[in-house]
Amino acid sequence: MEVDDVILGLDGKKFTDDARIGIAKAIQEAEREESRGILKLIRWRAGMTEEVQLKLRILGTYSEAAPYDCPKSKKIFDEACRALEKEPLTEDLWGRSTGWR
Repeated sequence: MEVDDVILGLDGKKFTDDARIGIAKAIQEAEREESRGILKLIRWRAGMTEEVQLKLRILGTYSEAAPYDCPKSKKIFDEACRALEKEPLTEDLWGRSTGWR
């Protein structure tokens, strides 16, 4: 995927409703072991439409009790914590002065 690409659909079908929900569900499906991390998209780029496949990490599925007792939720949380450790919080967290303390 590149800047200015447009995702028109998933699994060979163009979107007919809210694309955000469709993409979220497709990502969850692709992250399953059985799907082997393959996310199939219909992409428009510079006047041409084509089907492409993205390879995602296999994270498994959410448990019934998610986020509790859920291996997938734990993986996501642990990775987020490691990312935050690399970028410590600063007073200018959002890139602007807060003006208050």
